[in-house]
Amino acid sequence: IIFGIIKQLYNGMLFGLNYTNLQSENSARDIEMKIAIPNAIFIDRQTQETITIDSLRKDAVTYRNLEMEGKETYYKLRDKAIFFSNLAIIFLVIAMFSLACIKAYTLSI
Repeated sequence: IIFGIIKQLYNGMLFGLNYTNLQSENSARDIEMKIAIPNAIFIDRQTQETITIDSLRKDAVTYRNLEMEGKETYYKLRDKAIFFSNLAIIFLVIAMFSLACIKAYTLSI
């Protein structure tokens, strides 16, 4: 039961990390698509100042780096979740085998 709970915790972390990773990927893709527009002028909605394409490129690179870090962390957590899932199944099989042995022993007495 404990290993199953640990597996579920890792799965929950994977779900949140996957969502964050997708958000970073979408943000980077949107910025890269907007930069590709020729002669485009970008204005900050809060300050009404123009935003340079270089600063947008830096933001896109930052989001891509976040995406890559997220993927690395995702694979590490996925491997841990798989490990604890396999461990939970192994202990379940051991417990069922022990129960069967105990039942067979009590019936033979």
